[in-house]
Amino acid sequence: MTHVILDDQHQFRQIEQLEVTDSDFEDRLFVSGVDQYTNETVTYPIAEEAYFVREGDLIQIAPVDRQFKNKKPWPKFLTLFAGPLFNFILALLLFIGYFYASGTPTDKAIIGGVLEDSPADKAGLVTKDRIVSIDGESIDQWEDMTSYFNNEDIKAHDVVIERDGKTMTKTITPVIQKVQDGSEEVDKAVIGVNALTTHENLIDPLIYGVKTTFSTGLLIFNLVGALFASIFTGTFSFDMLNGPVGIYKNTEKIASLGLLPLVGFTATLSVNLGIMNLLPIPALDGGRILFVIYEAIFRRPVNKKAEIVIISIGAVFLFFVMIMVTWNDIQRYFF
Repeated sequence: MTHVILDDQHQFRQIEQLEVTDSDFEDRLFVSGVDQYTNETVTYPIAEEAYFVREGDLIQIAPVDRQFKNKKPWPKFLTLFAGPLFNFILALLLFIGYFYASGTPTDKAIIGGVLEDSPADKAGLVTKDRIVSIDGESIDQWEDMTSYFNNEDIKAHDVVIERDGKTMTKTITPVIQKVQDGSEEVDKAVIGVNALTTHENLIDPLIYGVKTTFSTGLLIFNLVGALFASIFTGTFSFDMLNGPVGIYKNTEKIASLGLLPLVGFTATLSVNLGIMNLLPIPALDGGRILFVIYEAIFRRPVNKKAEIVIISIGAVFLFFVMIMVTWNDIQRYFF
């Protein structure tokens, strides 16, 4: 048998009409039934290449050797890992595109932009000023400058800058602002400057794309680890999570800032989705990968009934979490 016709919307002329009494489209691949013309009970084996026919569409019936459950552990692992992998690949491409469009940051302490009405703006700093020293301490890299300020010591600082080959001293007093640090806002001392970005060559955006994808993944991985740790320390709160409503509201906020911030945010979401899919929760790819690892170690698959029960429990758990997170988001953003 090459075609199993499920409706009367087809153009086949030579067909056998059966009142099906038994069938198996996974293991034994057969259809048994009573022939409508002869009233005889017949059994037809499913061909190696066979299809369901419904509303003119053909849906292939997978032969035994092509079914997922009959594959070796390694092909199973690759299949399950492919989804998260493409999340990471998408994030990498988005980050690379982001840096090609915006430029890559330099390590030098050179100002790329000054925020309006910020302490740096009021002190007279402009784009391409190079920070030479702060309070007599030499500044070589951008991180040296940003790490110099702290939240507990808000005072005036003597900042020596170099502009057009000349040095001059500016007095700047940082202010405390809320900035995004991972999934939460924190208070930080800032003077209102951004690092200089460049378009010196075609390689730097590729390098920074890889670095940013890796660093973003590492950050999210640590945050997820802290999230699970909070369950055992009693500090867990659903406010630490965002569901579809929260993601929509945050995306709306980021989109208002322009295309490039939205691209960066989308890349971060893609990394987050890839990591979340790899969590060892039975209903997710990560949980199913655990079953494959078990099969590879013990040379036999997990008991089918036990696997179904475990996956069902995982699905119920995720469904419960999704409801709670969504309701929490609704209360947070609309009430």
